[in-house]
Amino acid sequence: MIQAEIKSKPDSRAVNIREDINKLLKLMTAHWVMVGGIGALISAVVSFGILMIYSKAIGRIDLLPLVFDKKFTALLPWMGLVAFVLILYMVVMFVTTLFYALAVSVFNQTPNLRPAIARIFFWHAAVGSLLLVGAVFQKPGTSHWIVAAVIISCMGLMVWISLKSKKLRTALTIVALFNYPKASASHWHQGAVYLFAYIPLMFAVFAAAYPMLILLRSYTGKDTPEAILSLTYISMFAVVVLFLPALVFFVSKKHIAIRGFFSSISALIITLAVVASYPGASSTVVYKAAEMMGVREQSALKYRLLKNFDSKDFDITTWGNIEGNQTQPVVTAFPLFSLGNVLLLCPARLNTIPLGEWPEHSQSCILTQSGDVVKLPKLTVTEESKNSHKVPG
Repeated sequence: MIQAEIKSKPDSRAVNIREDINKLLKLMTAHWVMVGGIGALISAVVSFGILMIYSKAIGRIDLLPLVFDKKFTALLPWMGLVAFVLILYMVVMFVTTLFYALAVSVFNQTPNLRPAIARIFFWHAAVGSLLLVGAVFQKPGTSHWIVAAVIISCMGLMVWISLKSKKLRTALTIVALFNYPKASASHWHQGAVYLFAYIPLMFAVFAAAYPMLILLRSYTGKDTPEAILSLTYISMFAVVVLFLPALVFFVSKKHIAIRGFFSSISALIITLAVVASYPGASSTVVYKAAEMMGVREQSALKYRLLKNFDSKDFDITTWGNIEGNQTQPVVTAFPLFSLGNVLLLCPARLNTIPLGEWPEHSQSCILTQSGDVVKLPKLTVTEESKNSHKVPG
């Protein structure tokens, strides 16, 4: 059996990737109008979703009908930046998958047995990651060394159990023979192979802290016992499914390009599912993209309001001193939403409000149009100091 495994050839059922790509391109060309229509529909749905998430996050759902009267072309850069932020999330979250893939790759010399090894290592990584998530959420005060010792002990027990697998022992023997042919693959050398595979697997488990951290920083709710329990379950689900793209890659017997394609698609779907299910994660992604695009800004400037507002409409405790005349007041504010001709100006004192608290404060902002506002130039330090030293009268 071992000799047959060593002499095994690449899978004869591997598809011709070039032919598959040509067939796909011909199909897309023949149905180009339909493909374009589907793309436009998807673009409209994504645009609506982005606007809905952002308007709900800041507590101003009244922005939706105003923006949807405009063209969708203004939303295309925002959509692109949302995709960019999602890719950054995906890169951070799938650090765990990279280490898991390195562990399974130790057995590349046994292609027929590698799917079974991938399944065994998947359960090892899943159990270790679940223990890590449970300790972080339910026992936050526990020493890191104690948590690490518990995880290593539990995974050591799983190693002992998994060694009862005939496929794993055969794979260890084959890889050891490849690397230490003169030593006849002694148990010591088989143990060394297992150690080389298990070290990156342990890194995969402890690297689960990175996706947990990025998701926790995206959370915008309140820290209640119920919320913590809910976050625990969602985080456990997240760290387990992050290993699935690599598992799909190693278990599938298709051509390597096909396996890579399906693995990438599954990684994208998993990222979207995790971001959508984690409270506040989707809002954080859209919120960050809005800042990168300039839909929202945090720097406060002076704005002269030309229409619809009088000085008496503004509360001094909220907006500070109102300058200008009665019918064209000048306020110090920053745009929380600026897209097309729609402009939402907020008092300068709110520029440090975190995302989760915006629904409580956004009603203090004023909704106007860009054409009805004049942005005044910012004073230099010299001009500000001169004005502050002027003597009245």
